[in-house]
Amino acid sequence: MPKGQINILLLSLLLFIINVPLSGEIKNSSKLYNEGVALFRSGEIDKALELFKESAEVNNNYALAHYGIGRIYLLQENKGADAVMHLKKAVKLDNSFARAHFYLGLAELLTGKYNDSITSFKKAYERDVSLQESLYNISRAYDLKGDKLNSIIYYRKYIQAREKKDDEIF
Repeated sequence: MPKGQINILLLSLLLFIINVPLSGEIKNSSKLYNEGVALFRSGEIDKALELFKESAEVNNNYALAHYGIGRIYLLQENKGADAVMHLKKAVKLDNSFARAHFYLGLAELLTGKYNDSITSFKKAYERDVSLQESLYNISRAYDLKGDKLNSIIYYRKYIQAREKKDDEIF
């Protein structure tokens, strides 16, 4: 066989080997996450959690996978610390992810980490002003800390933000 044909044959064989998955379908963290979201929305929380966990196993640096895990742990009893851990990882991996900061704030609020929750809610609101509930939750955190003045200040900011949003409708 001429040398040119051997090279073409070897190249074809190499391309075939590269494109054949070793064990069935290659797992994709984005696909697993999206399937988990669909399950979450349909109320199949446990199945969604498994897919989010699998997504994180495929790519431990995938912020959305940790966000999904954290969101579900927020719904479960005695999983507040786990929710905080995964949501912290999500914001570490994607610091611009406003909703991850928001849910991290909720997890911190629920676990009594009021100062941390205030910081997380402020970051959420800085990144996305449509998350006015952040202002309300900052008010709640200050109230729970016993800081009535800051609680009132942030509650007023929340009311003003809501009124501004209502004004934008017309």
